[in-house]
Amino acid sequence: MIVVFSHIDFIPDELQILIQLFENGLEKLHLKKLGNIAQWRGLLTQIPEKFRKKIVIHSNYELQQEFPEIQLHSGQVFESEGRFISSSAHNMEELEKKISEFDYVFLSPIYTSLSKDKYSPMEDFELAILNDEEKQKVVGLGGVEYERLVDLRIRGFLHIALLGTIWNHPETALANFLKIKKEWESLGNMF
Repeated sequence: MIVVFSHIDFIPDELQILIQLFENGLEKLHLKKLGNIAQWRGLLTQIPEKFRKKIVIHSNYELQQEFPEIQLHSGQVFESEGRFISSSAHNMEELEKKISEFDYVFLSPIYTSLSKDKYSPMEDFELAILNDEEKQKVVGLGGVEYERLVDLRIRGFLHIALLGTIWNHPETALANFLKIKKEWESLGNMF
């Protein structure tokens, strides 16, 4: 699985880019933005309904009442509620605590972030300590780009998330996504 995180801001042509990504095989979009709920609602309303079931929101959870097909990413405060499909971990100990509670957990940063200044790994994440079922629930995030895909597969990652690779150059977002998707899928047959 390849997950794409939204840009933190509302940017020009974002809707068209998101629709292109969905049309070309994007499995999950994590919507994590600044801005008010009206802006979120405006974007969600414009995304074709058939794609909304692939959207996970990181705040403004009340929007699920209007868009029941969207899913929720857990914020630390709400983790005990049990209605969230995903969460985040920043070390192996935290990952091991959360992995049984969610459909998947983001482990980050794997490499120095492409979108957050000075956000670098605090440890080397090696998934060898996890069983196969647990590995299926880990999504590598942070500094994920084409040149690192082989290393990610060697380290045991089965799923990745993209942010800076997509949004640092929105004009090439679709091309970057397709290049990574093709390589990631072909590497899956080798490892």
